[in-house]
Amino acid sequence: MAVDLLALVIGFVVGGLAVGIAVEVMGRGRAQERRTTKLTTGWRIRELQDPVLVARDVLEVDVPEGTRIYASGVVEPGLFRTCKVQQVPPVRAEFAFDEKQGRALLFLAGVRPGALGLLTVDPEIVSRLGTEARTLMDRAGDYVERLVLSEVPGRNGIVVETQGDVQDVLPFRERFMIRLQDGDAVLGVLVDKDPSGLREQRIQVRGRVDRDRTGYAVIEASDIRVVH
Repeated sequence: MAVDLLALVIGFVVGGLAVGIAVEVMGRGRAQERRTTKLTTGWRIRELQDPVLVARDVLEVDVPEGTRIYASGVVEPGLFRTCKVQQVPPVRAEFAFDEKQGRALLFLAGVRPGALGLLTVDPEIVSRLGTEARTLMDRAGDYVERLVLSEVPGRNGIVVETQGDVQDVLPFRERFMIRLQDGDAVLGVLVDKDPSGLREQRIQVRGRVDRDRTGYAVIEASDIRVVH
């Protein structure tokens, strides 16, 4: 009788332990199913197959070729050769996403190497970010950096808008060069038509930054307006 009672107690204990383990394993499985986000500093935009990147500034970060970039700040000049870059109003969040892949990266401290990011496959978050991106796309325009004249050198390949006083106009290889000055900064502006009438005027120039044959920065003007 005592032996039968002992066997019964052991049976209850072993059975209860098995049920506990089963419940724990099932709980872990459900927790893994619910884990749709991960905090990481080792994120890579290349993890996304067809990325769209929304950011303030995009500098010194590895961005794969073909990425569509919508920025409200400054973009690394080299990216204009490999990515489609457009300018948007100030962004409310910085993120990259691939809607078809159903993945997104939320940048918690800006788009910069080593910064903390949130990798997510949560369908609602990815969808919400897609809606945010499309809202900005509807308001996107050509990328233009508005800089003071001294900031223009080094922005090769970028369309800029700047101002200065016309100090002189010189013939330049079947074209004309405006000698533009603002404070201590001096820069050449290349135009096709004779701009002699602009001498001693203050002008606003829009154009792409390039280098002449001697290596100096110049602006290939696309639009010039007198500032009154």
